[in-house]
Amino acid sequence: MTYNVDMRGEVALLTRNIQIEGEMEERCYISNGNCNNFLYDTFGGHLKFVRGFENVHLEGVELYHMGQQTEKVLSIRITTLGFFIGYYPVHFHMCHDVDGVGNYSHPPYFRDSTVHHSFSRCVTVHGTSGVTVQDNVCYDSLGHSYFLEDGGEKRNLLDGNIGLSTKKGKILKSDSRPATYWMTNPINSLRNNVAAGSEAYGIWYVFPDEPYGPSFGKDFMQKYEAMHTPILEFDNNVAHSNEDTGLFADNKVLQSSDATGSNEYSPRIYPMDPNSPPASVNFTRPTLYKNRRGNMFLRGGWLRVDRGSFADSSVGATFAKSDDQQQFLYNSVFLGESKNIGEPHIGMSRSLPDPDNIHTHIEGFSFYDGPVYVENSWFSNFIRHHLYPVGAVGFNRNDQNPSSAVSSVMGVKFGFDDDAQGNRVYHTDTSISGFSDHDGDDVATVRDIDGSLTGYVGSQLVRPTDFNINAGCYVRTNWNMAICPQSYGKLTIQLESEADRGKTSPFAVRDDKPTVKETRDSTHPAQFLTILGGDYSYTINWSNYVPHQFSIRGEGIEHGKWVRFGVCLPRDVMIDITSYKPKYLGSIHDWTLTQTLDDLEADTVGDKYFWDSYVGLLFFKFMNYNTRTINDTTECPGSGCPEIKITVTGGNTLDADCTQRAYNGAYNRNAPTEKVVLKQIDLPASLAAPTSSMGAGETRPFGTRRTLDGKFGRWTDWTPCSKNCLGENQYRYRSCNQPIPQNGGRNCVGNAVDSRKCDQRKCTRRDGRSIFRRWSRCRRTGGRHGVQTRRRRLRRNEEVRPR
Repeated sequence: MTYNVDMRGEVALLTRNIQIEGEMEERCYISNGNCNNFLYDTFGGHLKFVRGFENVHLEGVELYHMGQQTEKVLSIRITTLGFFIGYYPVHFHMCHDVDGVGNYSHPPYFRDSTVHHSFSRCVTVHGTSGVTVQDNVCYDSLGHSYFLEDGGEKRNLLDGNIGLSTKKGKILKSDSRPATYWMTNPINSLRNNVAAGSEAYGIWYVFPDEPYGPSFGKDFMQKYEAMHTPILEFDNNVAHSNEDTGLFADNKVLQSSDATGSNEYSPRIYPMDPNSPPASVNFTRPTLYKNRRGNMFLRGGWLRVDRGSFADSSVGATFAKSDDQQQFLYNSVFLGESKNIGEPHIGMSRSLPDPDNIHTHIEGFSFYDGPVYVENSWFSNFIRHHLYPVGAVGFNRNDQNPSSAVSSVMGVKFGFDDDAQGNRVYHTDTSISGFSDHDGDDVATVRDIDGSLTGYVGSQLVRPTDFNINAGCYVRTNWNMAICPQSYGKLTIQLESEADRGKTSPFAVRDDKPTVKETRDSTHPAQFLTILGGDYSYTINWSNYVPHQFSIRGEGIEHGKWVRFGVCLPRDVMIDITSYKPKYLGSIHDWTLTQTLDDLEADTVGDKYFWDSYVGLLFFKFMNYNTRTINDTTECPGSGCPEIKITVTGGNTLDADCTQRAYNGAYNRNAPTEKVVLKQIDLPASLAAPTSSMGAGETRPFGTRRTLDGKFGRWTDWTPCSKNCLGENQYRYRSCNQPIPQNGGRNCVGNAVDSRKCDQRKCTRRDGRSIFRRWSRCRRTGGRHGVQTRRRRLRRNEEVRPR
């Protein structure tokens, strides 16, 4: 345990008294059809349960050399759907509902067992709902280990299991990126589990659009239901030492058996109602460390991670969005490099996330997409190194996509001195290996609500380009970022026609810096950071021609924090304009044309524009009626962000660059005198160690289970007398198993063994004669001779026998 990150190693006993073992050949034999991939025999045994059983309670069993990873498996297909029926160590196959829904009063379970050296997975739940898989060990298996197969499996409980050394398989295409826990349906509980040493992922949430394979058409889930259903339970799970990512939620399961693309995960309270309010998904107490590529990557809607522990990875945690919902991380701990040094790398004193590239940077929380909010979390051990960059907070690298203007931090703490020991923040450009100058990199930003990150309340971090910064900012050189006193928003421009994308690109100019141009790639939504409040204004121009239709959205806009901008259009243009927010305006006829820019800037409704036909600039004021409060987490408070769509129906679209006409004095603007000018300050450690409410803490014993004290069971019968009942002992025994101590419960109090002297009366012969007593002392009768006697009781008299 180090700073509330539980890194205690797992110890698992693989043997059990009951063993089921597959009979194997010494090497791969040709009828397997896969000897080019495996030099050893992969045709093991299998145990399958099918629909209609009375019940299945499997406990305390060792399964060894089970499962089949052969071409014979691949040849057995459901022809119309093209999916495979596999043979696995433990396989609940198309059993449908086996809990209370299916009238099972004591649902089936597989628990306290081991599966090791498996040739195809460990436990498969296929087309079955209501199974408990608990306290099992899975070691050295091929393909996804704990496997929910088709996406129709619901209400299953995976609790207290361990999965170690999950290797690549060949049954499904996705087995080339194996996950120890392959979760294809959100309506399942995952708690107290461990995933360690996979060749790809520890835990992978990946849903199909609808159940596939044999589950197709069984009404287990409706089409697209999974992508709108919140995950039932995720609590106290551990993933470490995996080659890719510890906890991963992205991609979709495809009919090809691969898993690619965005998951489009957008959970709702009522999954099949498109008008339903969103539902939150809670990941509680994840412990994730030493996963090579990243500890956590979650894509989705309203996601919440609480009390996470993250350590020793290239990237500690990243959220990605699939809809307009916000994502939150609370009460968590991030360690850059812990005291658990792992296996030292050649020339290094500790293990590295990427031993093939010792320059791979180390980052705690990575801001991406958004809005994302990080609160009440602690960062430490992000110590500067001469070989690789390190930062507690950073931004997604090589990013071509737009991101939020309002992602923020609040209540963050640091266990090291900034600059002198390490970096609270780090972001840079192509001058450092692994970083880039893509459009998304250029607009990386985060707000500091309470000054806990930068030392300045309400400040905002931006990349220190001439376009972004002003005289009030200061550049913190060890971060490669500027800290500015103003609030920033973003203008996001989307070319609506595929025919225009990539052929003409927008570039922005700030009116007080007309020689500075920021150009964006139009194949993605193009973003420009804008300083809000009215002291700065901008123009949008085009590299080759004016696109035929495009939208502009203002992000981070709120009451009193607005922005004015002009769009370059042909001076003989014919256009239509639609506004969606803050007021719906269906066409240009619903707008009001102002006579001056001052009139436009005085607008409080949001339904006005100004047109300069000589220069070719169409001006707008993006505004919002609502003020952001601490509880507002959307991109813009209230009903939404201002957005317009411009459709060009005529004019010379090659007249696309208005800068020469605009900045010959007409729209040049002097930079304002900044009311607040930030200065370089020291940022010492703010908290030496995390509080007990930060991080997952101890992962064992399991807090989600009821603590049970041990109690003795019944005594056994007395053992037989050992020697003719002549003062020997008898014994009886009892075990501490009714119940056994669980989850930190106390052991049984008292003796487990009892003894007593043998009862001689119970040893009397049937004829009434007892056993002879001991011989008396020898009485000499002469010479070397003497007499001894011994006695025994007859029914009425005593018999004396000399010798």
